[in-house]
Amino acid sequence: MSENHRLPGKEMLLKLPGRSVVQYAIRCALRAQPLLVLSNGSFTYSASYQQAVVELDRQFRSLLVSASADAVSTVLVVAENALTTPDLPDALKDAILSAVAATRAARTADANYAVEEALNAAELSVEAVKYARHKARGLHTASHFSRLVANETIAAIYKDFESLTKLGMDVTDASESGPLGDFWHGAPPEWYLKTKEYYDKTIKVWGQATANEEAVSETEPFSVYLDPGSAPPELITDLYIALDSLYRAHGGSGLEIVKEERRSLAGEVI
Repeated sequence: MSENHRLPGKEMLLKLPGRSVVQYAIRCALRAQPLLVLSNGSFTYSASYQQAVVELDRQFRSLLVSASADAVSTVLVVAENALTTPDLPDALKDAILSAVAATRAARTADANYAVEEALNAAELSVEAVKYARHKARGLHTASHFSRLVANETIAAIYKDFESLTKLGMDVTDASESGPLGDFWHGAPPEWYLKTKEYYDKTIKVWGQATANEEAVSETEPFSVYLDPGSAPPELITDLYIALDSLYRAHGGSGLEIVKEERRSLAGEVI
């Protein structure tokens, strides 16, 4: 891998074909994407943040082979939602903004603007990956490890630029199975392997939770008519409470009781 520890500049990127600039930017952002599930311990992932990251995972990689208008719009909306998360750590913010910059590069026909956004995507991804020491502490001192991961990332980015320059054509498939090969041009760094492994596991869990929430929200409400007959009110109340508890235990939001044209939650009939 190239030992260059400086990112390609604007004049260098302007020499690349337009689509190649976009793929360069997207690959930059993808190196930082696994950091979206890491925190410093004080940050709590909200359900909305988890949903945004899961959707970003679904949509962003599709830009590697097809920058469709729908995918571009979805990524920008989802990223904006994630950025509204309170107390979002700077590294996570940088990783999201790197994806935003790459997506903006994909949606423009202005070569200068695309290059500017590609520069942003690269710089933000390098800033974000310095945070990877969270999952590799003990291997190096914090400052040394930050420099190490930054240099490894810059070297991989520069190798992308060199490969795109040698190809000398518009690259439309920047996935790891495409002409540019894997994101690290060789064995991925240890910190990335650990972070990516944790990311894949977390995305799977978050994705399942999101799917469950969507399934619950799409469930049609059901009604049950109860004829109390001669049963005492206390028994009816106990039945309401038992049904409500059972429903909540299986993911329901609680029962609504209708009695004599008055609606109330089960807990209110006690």
